Amino acid sequence: MELGDGDAQQIRQVLLFFVFLGGSLVCSETWSYSVAEETEIGSFIANVVKDMASGAKDLAARGARVIFDDYKPYLRLDLQTGDLLVNEQLDREALCDLTEPCILHFQVLFENPLQFFRANLLVKDINDHTPTFLDKHILLKISEVTAPGTSFQLDSAQDLDVGKNGVQNYTINPNPHFHLKLQDEDKGRKYPELVLDQSLDREKVPELGLTLTAFDGGFPPRSGTAQIRIVVLDINDNAPEFERPLYEVQIPENSPLDSLVIKVSATDLDAGVNGELSYSFSHVSRDIRKIFEIHPDSGQVYLKASLDFETIQSYTVNIQAVDGGGLSGKSVILVHVVDVNDNPPEIAMTSLTSPIPENSSPEMVVAVFSVRDQDSGDNGKTVCSIQDNLPFYLKPTFKNFYTLVTERPLDREARAEYNITITVTDLGTPRLTTEHSITVLVSDVNDNAPAFTQASYTLLVRENNSPALHIGTISATDADAGTNAQVTYSLLPPHDPQLALASLVSINADNGQLFALRSLDYEALRAFEFGVRAADRGSPALSSQALVRVLVLDANDNAPFVLYPLQNGVLLEEPLEVYRFKLLVSDINDNPPVFPESQMILKIMENTLPGAVFPLKNAQDLDVGINSIHNYTIYPNFHFHVLTRNDSEGRKYPELVLDKELDREEQTELRLALMAVDGGIPPKTGTTQVLIDILDINDNAPEFSQPLYQVQIPENSPVGSIVTTVSARDLDTGINGEIFYSFFYGDEEISNTFALNELTGEIKIIKKLDFEKIRSYKVDIKASDGSGLSGKCTVIIQVVDINDNAPELTVASIVSPVPENSPEITVALFSIQDRDSGENGRMACSIQDDVPFILKPSVENFYRLVTEGALDRESQAEYNITITVTDLGTPRLTTEHSITVLVSDVNDNAPAFTQASYTLLVRENNSPALHIGTISATDADAGTNAQVTYSLLPPHDPQLALASLVSINADNGQLFALRSLDYEALRAFEFGVRAADRGSPALSSQALVRVLVLDANDNAPFVLYPLQNGSAPCTELVPRAAEAGYLVTKHSWALPEAAPAQAQADSLTVYLVIALAAVSSLFLLCVLLCVAARLCRRARAASLGGCSVPEGPFPGHLLDVSGTGTLSHSYQYEVLGTPPLFRDGGNRKIVANLAKDLGLGVGELAARGVRVVSEDNKPRLQLHLQTGELTLTEKLDREELCGPTEPCVMHFQVLLKKPMEVIRAELLVKDINDHSPEFPEREMTLKIPENSPPGTVFPLTKAQDLDVGNNNVQKYDIGPNSHFHVSTHDRGDGRKYPELVLDKDLDREEQAELRLTLTALDGGSPPRSGTIQIRVLVMDVNDNVPEFAQTLYEVQVPENSPVGSLVLKVSATDLDTGTNGEISYSLFYSSQEVGKTFELSNSSGDIRLIKKLDFETISSYELDVEATDGGGLSGKCSVLIKVLDINDNPPELTISSLTNPIPENSPETEVALFRIRDRDSGENGRMACSIQDDVPFILKPSIENFYRLVTEGALDRESQAEYNITITVTDLGTPRLTTEHSITVLVSDVNDNAPAFTQASYTLLVRENNSPALHIGTISATDADAGTNAQVTYSLLPPHDPQLALASLVSINADNGQLFALRSLDYEALRAFEFGNGSAPCTELVPRAAEAGYLVTKVVAVDGDSGQNAWLSYQLLKATEPGLFGVWAHNGEIPP
Repeated sequence: MELGDGDAQQIRQVLLFFVFLGGSLVCSETWSYSVAEETEIGSFIANVVKDMASGAKDLAARGARVIFDDYKPYLRLDLQTGDLLVNEQLDREALCDLTEPCILHFQVLFENPLQFFRANLLVKDINDHTPTFLDKHILLKISEVTAPGTSFQLDSAQDLDVGKNGVQNYTINPNPHFHLKLQDEDKGRKYPELVLDQSLDREKVPELGLTLTAFDGGFPPRSGTAQIRIVVLDINDNAPEFERPLYEVQIPENSPLDSLVIKVSATDLDAGVNGELSYSFSHVSRDIRKIFEIHPDSGQVYLKASLDFETIQSYTVNIQAVDGGGLSGKSVILVHVVDVNDNPPEIAMTSLTSPIPENSSPEMVVAVFSVRDQDSGDNGKTVCSIQDNLPFYLKPTFKNFYTLVTERPLDREARAEYNITITVTDLGTPRLTTEHSITVLVSDVNDNAPAFTQASYTLLVRENNSPALHIGTISATDADAGTNAQVTYSLLPPHDPQLALASLVSINADNGQLFALRSLDYEALRAFEFGVRAADRGSPALSSQALVRVLVLDANDNAPFVLYPLQNGVLLEEPLEVYRFKLLVSDINDNPPVFPESQMILKIMENTLPGAVFPLKNAQDLDVGINSIHNYTIYPNFHFHVLTRNDSEGRKYPELVLDKELDREEQTELRLALMAVDGGIPPKTGTTQVLIDILDINDNAPEFSQPLYQVQIPENSPVGSIVTTVSARDLDTGINGEIFYSFFYGDEEISNTFALNELTGEIKIIKKLDFEKIRSYKVDIKASDGSGLSGKCTVIIQVVDINDNAPELTVASIVSPVPENSPEITVALFSIQDRDSGENGRMACSIQDDVPFILKPSVENFYRLVTEGALDRESQAEYNITITVTDLGTPRLTTEHSITVLVSDVNDNAPAFTQASYTLLVRENNSPALHIGTISATDADAGTNAQVTYSLLPPHDPQLALASLVSINADNGQLFALRSLDYEALRAFEFGVRAADRGSPALSSQALVRVLVLDANDNAPFVLYPLQNGSAPCTELVPRAAEAGYLVTKHSWALPEAAPAQAQADSLTVYLVIALAAVSSLFLLCVLLCVAARLCRRARAASLGGCSVPEGPFPGHLLDVSGTGTLSHSYQYEVLGTPPLFRDGGNRKIVANLAKDLGLGVGELAARGVRVVSEDNKPRLQLHLQTGELTLTEKLDREELCGPTEPCVMHFQVLLKKPMEVIRAELLVKDINDHSPEFPEREMTLKIPENSPPGTVFPLTKAQDLDVGNNNVQKYDIGPNSHFHVSTHDRGDGRKYPELVLDKDLDREEQAELRLTLTALDGGSPPRSGTIQIRVLVMDVNDNVPEFAQTLYEVQVPENSPVGSLVLKVSATDLDTGTNGEISYSLFYSSQEVGKTFELSNSSGDIRLIKKLDFETISSYELDVEATDGGGLSGKCSVLIKVLDINDNPPELTISSLTNPIPENSPETEVALFRIRDRDSGENGRMACSIQDDVPFILKPSIENFYRLVTEGALDRESQAEYNITITVTDLGTPRLTTEHSITVLVSDVNDNAPAFTQASYTLLVRENNSPALHIGTISATDADAGTNAQVTYSLLPPHDPQLALASLVSINADNGQLFALRSLDYEALRAFEFGNGSAPCTELVPRAAEAGYLVTKVVAVDGDSGQNAWLSYQLLKATEPGLFGVWAHNGEIPP
């Protein structure tokens, strides 16, 4: 009994109820079992009976069952044995997923009695799952700046197994950048982390691929993998770099707008935005931006405006490439505008003579002209010419003038006008031509008689002409011109005196027209002839004669006359039959062999080995068999012979075989004559020229015209000027002969100073030269050809000094002010220098002449400015001295330096009064303290020495109380009267005044002051003489003769004692002056003695080795370089270029102790004013006066100071002022290894042919090292490789350069490029290095022949393919590159028909139709195609083109015979015989032929495609006289084509119908007594036949009554049947009569047994005319049986 689902559910519920409620019945013990997953069904797990300790029989009795918690029957209990068995395969992962342990709980239930046993089933894991990554491809993006040690967490793998069967380990494939680190999660699972070991560089490795492998712990372990793709993210750490720092491009000036000038290219190793480059111009002028345009993305520079070489010849365009991160790189484009021959030559005509007489002498000047071309170079060179077929030639005269002269006497009659084209062509490319046409006329001379166009004339005149008919024209021409050529005509008397010529013809004297004067009759006069004269009107007149023959033509004015028979009416025809014949046309040798081209060109490499075979194109011979081509021969030569081969079709073709090696340099091409000979007798031949173009291989290195170029160039040469042009030649051609020039081992200075045009070899200056910095350059130049071979030369460029440096003056010291009165004192010490050399560097130094100074030369270029003698400040206190230094160059340059020298004052001048004595007038009775006067003294000195004080000297008269009389102001010399003076008491007094300066010692001078007291009228006069009395006046007697002036008397009075005082004062002044002079002289003498003593001591010390030079040997840092002149010594010191730690612990580098070297005490340095002066006036050295130490004030950079010059010496001077002394010194700056070798470029490219033999040497770029000596580059090394090693060489000047040596053969096809690292090492310790990448491009050699993809191509082409359609594309490959890999396709051994039908593209290999195909003409073509590379090697293939037939030809119908008309009543008459054909094939060529159904004709096939059109029965012309029969021929092709041919068949009449009268009888009524010939009536009969058979004639039949005289009664018109009464009838005599009418043909009798050809009769006719008009032709017009009889057209015979 089975339980339903509902019942089972109820049972389970009941059981569960008992389980929960009957807990007391559950056994407390839990059974535990285990089983491995995937264990097979039925596998034993345990025995329940044993665990229960009860019998197995109890199981069934107790209803034992196993119940799992999820009620699924995982296990089965065997009730018979108690075994617990696997009921279904267990999958641990499906049951428990990742839960561990995986335990299934179940109970063993006993129903009777009810009892439960709890049990657990442990499902053990087995390793049945492989670790799996959720993402098989892991993408990591890591920046290239990520620091080593950074970790990147990776996704862990999933493994459904657990425990040790789960994922236990991860690994990645070995790599230099990452390792793997395992991390544990909290749950014990492991996950991997990727750890960066080494910094990433995206530019080297942009992307890495790693394989991550996860392993579980099973045995054997399972694994799963994931691919890790690491994308290295870019940072902007690379600036754009152009391929070249300088681009040079040449562009024709006629380049169209928007044409590409150049494409610049920069690379940025960065990626993304950082690597996206934008190109632009950099610091260019507006004009350049108007002319050029650069595409920001592609770097293509385009032309925006037209160029003009004549305006600007070159442009320098600065460009830059900026990446997305803002970094930029720069380059320069040097655009050379190439002159284009755009100016045609010009012709200027100076004079022209025309016309010229024909009998003029040779070399007559016809024209004078000049030519010019505004272009330059070859473009401006001209060639002048005229046509070759003219009697003129050109003679060059002065410069570009030409004269056009006659070559010989001219003949106007031969040519009266010459159109002379003067052609002037320049030698540019393309060549431009100017043509100037001159028309030269030749004037006539009467040297030619008239000439008739014919010696005799035949004129044809048809008879019966009208009178005055123009019958012809005779013509004579006179080669002369004008009146000499005017011809008149006249008739000559005839030779036959019987001929009345004047009545027959006349002639027009002007034009020679002949006229027939009367009508001619052929039958009377058939021909006649006469003479005609033609004379010109020259002087004398010339004439000629001609014969005229007149033939009278017959006119058809006479009808033929048939002699026999008078009638005909018989026609015979024979039946038509068709026979086939073949005509065999035998060939004769009437066609010579013909080559398709008059010249064949073969390209053969010069290194081709003897024995190589080169196929040649075969000749075509239209003859066949033995008359076709038999063999080929070639004219004897040293290099080739020819072989004759047979192709598959039996045609013969030639092959050229190389016998001897070729050398292109000895012979660039060979011309051979190939002859094709046929087999005819005699044989015929055909020839063609074989032009062998010997292709170059790079077997010659470039060679310079001279190994050493020496050139001198002035230093003031402008930038852009050409220094020299080096020239190398390469015997090779093409790219192998294209020479590119470059600097070789050029240092930075050379590349910055000179530019070398890589194409022309021009060396130009790109930087100003300076002789003073660099006097010569040694430039190594390399000439490389296109395939890597090179040659070298050296250019020594000597810079010629130009006087471009004015002298330089450096003042070392100057003393100002200078004390006056000092003898020969040094005012200034200065040095002069001129950086020029030779005369330009020699100098002359001077000062003006009007100053008391002189120049004294010192050591080298030092000068001292000294006083010429003692100065006097009072004479001149300031001197402006101009020192003029002039060099001796051309032009002379001058430097002026002004020095202002002040003269300091010495108190050498005593004050000087303005007057030696002063007289003061004082009126008596003055007021006290009256200012009575001022005395003044001046002192020529200055300062305090010029400040004067005044004082009164004691008077000489001790009685004079001077102090009470006057006082003096000490500052200004004002004198005052101290009291009132009385003239009567003291009339005068004098005293001395001293003026003293404030110098030390003070100087003074004295002056005498005399005071005169003026009398005031305060006393009456008192006369002494004459005595006065009071009584009478005093009288004096005067002689009467006394003259004017006679002394009458003398008045006397008493005077004061003034004169003795004045004398005393003058003597005092003299004494004072003498004393002052003596004191001054003594002072000067003392000074001179002191100076002399000092100089003497110094000279003696110097002679004894003393002075300032230290005794004993010099220290190691101090060298004695004793000089000459007034300076004592020179010193040299050494210091390292970059100073080490300062030994004094401070920030000063001590060079030396100058005090010790000079032998001076420390205190003397300041006292003597010692200082250090460098030649360049830069304060690099400092002297510490307190210690005497000479120290550096700045770091010295030897490379900056001296560049490559060694030793590096810095000159300076030590100046001592008191006394003046100059000591020369030198500082030697020693090099340290502070610079690494640097290559001028990061990468260099070498182009090496792959056939270069091992041992070949290739120069490399040398490195630059600013250090010198051992610190400079000492060796070169190259990275390991299998092809090259590097060799280091010495140039001779100590500099090393590298050369790359080939060790192993190269093969471009295996490896087209190699990259090497060249390292330059210097000799420092430790050594420094620099590297450069060498990119070796293996240049291709033509060592691979082109190979076609197929040796045989087969293609089918419908014949209706349009012209131009592609038939097939053949393709060949060549492993070579460049020209050697450029494949050119050509037809080989092609017939003329192939060449006219197909066109082969020489570049693409496309075979196209150039002519319509026609299957019916040619059904297939075989083409031989040759693929030739640029080096001359070739490969071949065959192309079989089958033409597919298209139903394109309608059937053709050809009528072989046609009988028309056909006689009626003939049974089954053959009307036509025709043939049909269709030129197509197959179904397209099969045909069906038919005619319409409604005609009484049928078609009957004959042999092959012949058909007969026959009548179906006898025809009746009277029923239908014409049939239009359409013959339709249709082929069976698709689409079906039809041809229709219409035949019109006329049915000829047979006289099978008699005439029928309209009435059987006619009754005519005639009134008697009629007039004779009266028309009495008409009878009419018609005939149904046609033609003559239908023509009815009427006649009267004989009357039945013989008594009736019918002929006299009536007559009948035979043509129209009209009846006439011949006479008047009489009713009474004849009331009525009747008669009949009829006609009959003429008959010939023919025997019944007459055979074909039997002569029935002969028709004879005559014609009275002649010639063609009398020719007779016979034809049969009508016959009752047309097939039986015929008539011969020429003789009239009628056979049956």
